[in-house]
Amino acid sequence: MPGALSGQRLIIRADADSRMGTGHVMRCLALAQAWQEQGGGVLLAGLIMGDGLRERLTREQVELLDLASGQTIDDLYWLAGLQKQQVKEDEWDWLVLDGYHFDADYQRRLRRAGMKLLVIDDYAHLPQYDADLLLNQNAGSARLDYKVPEETMLLLGSRYALLRREFRGAHPRETSGHAGQVGRLLVTLGGADPDNVTLRVIEALQQAGLPALQAKIIVGPANPHLALLQESVRHSEQQAELLTGVHDMVPLMQWADVAITAGGSTCWELAYLGVPSLVITLADNQRGVAEMMAAAGAGLDCGWHHELQSHTLTNLVKELYGDQGQRLAMSRAGRSLVDGQGAGRVVECMMYFPFTFRPAEPGDCRQVFDWANDPVIRQASFHSSGIGWQEHEQWFERTLADRNTHFWIIMLHGHRPAGQVRFVKSGEETVISISLAAGFRNAGLGSRAIQMACRRLFAAGGISQVRALVKKENEQSVKSFARAGFERLSEEMVHGVPTLKMTLRDMRQ
Repeated sequence: MPGALSGQRLIIRADADSRMGTGHVMRCLALAQAWQEQGGGVLLAGLIMGDGLRERLTREQVELLDLASGQTIDDLYWLAGLQKQQVKEDEWDWLVLDGYHFDADYQRRLRRAGMKLLVIDDYAHLPQYDADLLLNQNAGSARLDYKVPEETMLLLGSRYALLRREFRGAHPRETSGHAGQVGRLLVTLGGADPDNVTLRVIEALQQAGLPALQAKIIVGPANPHLALLQESVRHSEQQAELLTGVHDMVPLMQWADVAITAGGSTCWELAYLGVPSLVITLADNQRGVAEMMAAAGAGLDCGWHHELQSHTLTNLVKELYGDQGQRLAMSRAGRSLVDGQGAGRVVECMMYFPFTFRPAEPGDCRQVFDWANDPVIRQASFHSSGIGWQEHEQWFERTLADRNTHFWIIMLHGHRPAGQVRFVKSGEETVISISLAAGFRNAGLGSRAIQMACRRLFAAGGISQVRALVKKENEQSVKSFARAGFERLSEEMVHGVPTLKMTLRDMRQ
């Protein structure tokens, strides 16, 4: 069966070169994979240097649109070409921006062009952001003061960590080795490492005096120092292996007892797999990640690379290998930070934008009671008299416990409760009941909320058709369901009231 995003395209604007590395593109690849799993297509527009990276993207069925440079305002000409390809004028594809050179003016121009925009950021470096969704996948990012429009939905924290498919399908480590065993160390400092911090790490390991230590050192596709690193490893007394052109990091991370890494997205991959990390800051955007990993107990913060002394790193490696208890604690802390479902959560927010839907819970009882007794809601209902509190409490408890009912609170822009929706399955029929709070009516949101809620229900599987029973006299509701794609089936009397029976089929069938 086609996915929920069949026929819809994700457009990624990101660059990769010898200075900025491959991190922006690789984490966007995780988002691309999650989008493809829902049936959508992906195009990446940018300056992509390195045959290995380009081949990887092609294997992943990501279409490449080469830009001549990494400029910002000047490269907006590519947007005009994409606009000519747009099929539906009223529903643009999603665009993802990942890069620190895309400022607020660039973001604003894209949104004015009609794009639905997701901006990926790491440290709130801009004075202002202009996006529909803003994602910071780093633990502790909720403490940052993002200046955004009121309608921007913030996706903050490691529950949104973008892990690629190979990580999501991997099993985290059960242990972090044992004291006295041969130590296995993984060194991975990003796709570029322009300051050649990898060489300094190799030199520090040589000074560690750990003859049983085994090291695997990953050199990324954009690293300009390969020859020098090869020479250093060749003359090292350490059991070290230099690896290039690595396409699957999972087995290497699962092999390692400890990792030395930069403070980027790799930290969340290591955390998910339960690998304790020594985190070195190579750039401004990595400083917060290193601090967060240390605060969570999943890593040790080694500070800035230019301030890190070789003997300090040597001592940290030796101490960590001599303390099995600390390694185990760091492993558990990492696994508690990242559950591997972040990319799917981000795609779901894009699929149902501007709404999110969360399951109703006991704490929603009073809010739903107030919504239900709104005079407009009562007038639209088949039982128009007011609802008593005790009666409502009993109904609410039964509804939450009913396995045949999907009961969701509708959230607008991620943080504003906007109403409720219920799908009740009885036999072969599933009936929708939906209501928006007073402040969200008559703003064109009703049909969109209906459409997105049904799309989410269909995506969960098991239900292919939804019915709606709408009072014939309620012209606004009839129009909302019609705009959401519902078709009239029949007219009948329900509780003595002329009622339209309408239906929506899952068109992916």
